[in-house]
Amino acid sequence: MRESQSKVGSSPRGMFRRNAKPRKERDMTVYDVTIAKIRQLPESLVQEVSDFVDFLLMRRDSTRWQLWTQFAEALEIAESDFSDYLFTLEDYENGLARGEIQW
Repeated sequence: MRESQSKVGSSPRGMFRRNAKPRKERDMTVYDVTIAKIRQLPESLVQEVSDFVDFLLMRRDSTRWQLWTQFAEALEIAESDFSDYLFTLEDYENGLARGEIQW
């Protein structure tokens, strides 16, 4: 059994809880329980889960994670510079419309 596939509720304390899970569910691995939960979701939420799993996998790969963070930082810089440009462009267009600036 993989490390990530430990039994759900397999601790002795879990067996005597007042709201203990049914035996079948207690014997399922975390992987099995997670898959069962995903199967209950609508397609749109399954896509979100898939995107999150992609994110987790990328985060585990240090090279891909470093590239992603560099991309995210570059995108943030580009967007902030672009928003300044748009503000300036809009201001310029308004000046043209008011006749304050000649074409």
